[in-house]
Order: sequence, then C-alpha cells, then structure tokens
Amino acid sequence: MLTPQAATAPGTVKDLVTVIAQSLVDNPDSVSVGEVSSGQTMVLELRVAKTDIGKVIGR
Repeated sequence: MLTPQAATAPGTVKDLVTVIAQSLVDNPDSVSVGEVSSGQTMVLELRVAKTDIGKVIGR
C-alpha cells in the first residue's frame, strides 16, 4: 500500500506511466503525461499520437 508521501513523491508514478506508454507506442516522442491533483485524488492524463491510441487502450 502506498503511503501519502509515496503517492505524492515528485514524478514517481508519472515517470512509470511515461515509460510504460513509450514502450507500447510507435511514436514514443509524442507521449506526454500530465497530473491533475485535487485533495487526495491524483489523475494522470496520458496523451499519445492519434495512430497509437489503439495500442495503449488495447493493452
């Protein structure tokens, strides 16, 4: 279980999602991950090239 400190450590989860997404797509340079935090909730927004959307969703 993640502690509140581990969950909010700068870049850890975001970096992991970035690395995983880049390994799945044909255009790794187009991968971007954004963070939106509100209270105890953090939402990661993943953006990839239009041609790579199926590769990310389908896996």
